[in-house]
Amino acid sequence: MINLMKRNILWAAGAAVLLFAACSNRETPFLPDAEEGPTGQLSTAELLLSVTIDDDVRTRAVDTDGFIVEIRKGDVLKHSYTYSALPEVITLPEGDDYSVEVKSDVQAKDADWDAPYYVGSQNFAIEANKVTQVEKVVCKRDNVRVSVTFDDDLKAHMSDDSGVKVDGGVGYRVSLFFDKNESRHGYFAHGDGWTTLAAHFVGTIDGDKYEITKTYENVKPGDHFHIIYDYRSPENPAVTGGAEMKLFEINTRVEHIDSEGKVTVIEEVISDDGRPSDGNEGNPDDPKPDDPVAEGPTIEAVAPINLDAVNEVDGSSVVKLEIKSKTGITGFIVDIKSNVLTPEELQVVGLASHLDLVNPGELEEGLTGLGFPVGAEVANSTELTFDISGFMELLGFISDSGAQHDFVLKVTDANGTTEKTLKLKMK
Repeated sequence: MINLMKRNILWAAGAAVLLFAACSNRETPFLPDAEEGPTGQLSTAELLLSVTIDDDVRTRAVDTDGFIVEIRKGDVLKHSYTYSALPEVITLPEGDDYSVEVKSDVQAKDADWDAPYYVGSQNFAIEANKVTQVEKVVCKRDNVRVSVTFDDDLKAHMSDDSGVKVDGGVGYRVSLFFDKNESRHGYFAHGDGWTTLAAHFVGTIDGDKYEITKTYENVKPGDHFHIIYDYRSPENPAVTGGAEMKLFEINTRVEHIDSEGKVTVIEEVISDDGRPSDGNEGNPDDPKPDDPVAEGPTIEAVAPINLDAVNEVDGSSVVKLEIKSKTGITGFIVDIKSNVLTPEELQVVGLASHLDLVNPGELEEGLTGLGFPVGAEVANSTELTFDISGFMELLGFISDSGAQHDFVLKVTDANGTTEKTLKLKMK
């Protein structure tokens, strides 16, 4: 009983000491670390945060008071403070593997508007009975920034619901939609090894529907992708070989600024062939949709599946497509549209609603487990069987009768992109 009373008294005394330390101001030294051995002191009086911000007039001054400052010994977190409450002196056991790591608070979302995330660090050592000074820590943006600009001419021809959906993250699991009047910057948390960003222009221009997809590789923390869409309309369209030139072109220019400020410009001209074709619209000399050389890969269903109809299936159905390319497949995207296959449901089985079969990332295990071809099995293939029969058992288990699941397939090679929709309805 006496020992218990002593232990309670010690606990109360310890709590009072910690409360006193927490309420002390920045001038008060932190209590010594409880570890045994010689100790030294870390002085943070000269620790100043320098935040390297993007050179853009829309970037406001960065308030560093709420930045998180962590003191680590190796991989072990020793102390954590907000910058505004950081003590000027911290007592630590001696060691040469310390670091101070600073971040602009925990990222709340994987994709968000006007939400730059900054990190910085500095290594230091603690010597017994000596004071170590930590000076300036430089913080740089660590997430991926995306901005989209439409020139005024193009905006005048775009419908109000037109815009660009930018997808990021492993399996393109997060996205932001930039409508034609969006002026904010989008920010994507960089992690889990994802390296590809996709921009999908979707909308109506002069009454015609367009879907144009571009992907950008080697995405790194601190990158900024400024995607610019211009509308070009020749004053005197020429006529060559009996075929009239396109009445307009959409010029896509991407300014890629890396974390060191190096600018690389990627410029592409996209003609109005970006318009989904219902057949041989307009000029009779335009390439036919079934021309594999002009239109890229071919996607054909294996009976009894029909790409031109809604297919009634159950858990035991065989669902196969045959894909051919004369030059080799360079891209294979699958978008799943279903009220039943929600992002939460798909995550349970290791999938997402947007799948990149060439670069599956962390989704590779889930995809291969359900029979999807991925990676080297897809890239550069001239003949490929897309067999998702193994996925049918799962669909049959979680779907009620009448539920429909659409798989939008976009296969790309050197000659272009072919898009088909596989429509499945549960019996």
